[in-house]
Amino acid sequence: MTTIEKQLAEALRGLDEAYCRAGTPLSKDERNEDRARLIAARDALAAYRQQEARGPLTDEQIEAGRKETFSTDNPFCPCTDKTMRKAVRWAEHAHGIKGE
Repeated sequence: MTTIEKQLAEALRGLDEAYCRAGTPLSKDERNEDRARLIAARDALAAYRQQEARGPLTDEQIEAGRKETFSTDNPFCPCTDKTMRKAVRWAEHAHGIKGE
């Protein structure tokens, strides 16, 4: 589940909780909070649907990012190209980005 999907689910849970309160009428502030949650959920869903399809980074993109981020000229740099690729692949997996 992506971050946006989690935010949407959280907003909808908040609405469910508000409308399921047994015998407790909603105050004007509570209604405004519920409306704000609903708007946030709608906007999150729209943003999610408009996202471009994300694919995994190529090895060349990963290497370019490593060179921009770390002092690769330093022989004691702890981030080798293999370490960087493993970290990127882990992050892609954690964010639901699937390879071919």
